[in-house]
Amino acid sequence: TAGPKDIKVHIVDVESRELVYALIVAAEGLGPLVTRTFEMEIPVGAVANKKISYTNPYPAFRTFTMRCNQPWLLQFTPPRLQLPGGATRPLG
Repeated sequence: TAGPKDIKVHIVDVESRELVYALIVAAEGLGPLVTRTFEMEIPVGAVANKKISYTNPYPAFRTFTMRCNQPWLLQFTPPRLQLPGGATRPLG
């Protein structure tokens, strides 16, 4: 998730069960960059399919997992893309 997060880390001696070291790790995650948006008008109860293409922006092979925070509303086919650097593949 995006935003700051503090994580407590405790190192404990397993034999004596004494705290050896404690620290707080602070991290901040950024949300994904939105590069394209799509608008669709769909009648209530209808199903629509839209094909889009995705390009690997990296110079090397990568695997991408497509997810939505509303899976009842939007599903990706295929949900995983394995793309060589700079390659483009359709979704939908």
